[in-house]
Amino acid sequence: KKLVVTGTILLNKAVNENVKHMVIKAPEIANLAEPGQFVHVKTLHSETFGRPFSIADVDKRSTITLIYRIVGKGTAEYSRLKEGEEFSILGPIGNGFKLKEGRPLLVGGGVGIAPLIYLSRLLKDQKPILLIGGKKKDEDSGKEYLKENADKIYITTDDGSVGFKGFTIQLMPEI
Repeated sequence: KKLVVTGTILLNKAVNENVKHMVIKAPEIANLAEPGQFVHVKTLHSETFGRPFSIADVDKRSTITLIYRIVGKGTAEYSRLKEGEEFSILGPIGNGFKLKEGRPLLVGGGVGIAPLIYLSRLLKDQKPILLIGGKKKDEDSGKEYLKENADKIYITTDDGSVGFKGFTIQLMPEI
């Protein structure tokens, strides 16, 4: 079931120079959202097209959290939005993750770790192992959102500035 609702920004803060953390009050979507789904958001008075964002986390009673990278005109516009401003939100979209028995290994990189935040919180009792990758040190900021839900976190960076030097796939056999 997809809905179109108006959501209100409660928080839009910097994680680092190019990444933002946004919390939006949208209880109808929060109540339906599952890990791995996304929403399509658009400011109410914008000239730019809407943007899809993974749902990073949910408070089932009221809010959805988005983690996004500023990469162009649209996301730069979103980065300047303040508390109280509104979005048109379509969602939740997608089928989400199919969960299986056993100890989970969750793998993501850059802002691609966003959907792992909600998922790792729901799987916390299964002691998930997380493998996070990025190009360089400032792209490992996701560990701050994940550390309380993971039994162990491995970090890789392409340049070796943090953790294992290389890609996440190269570290998987060792894990």
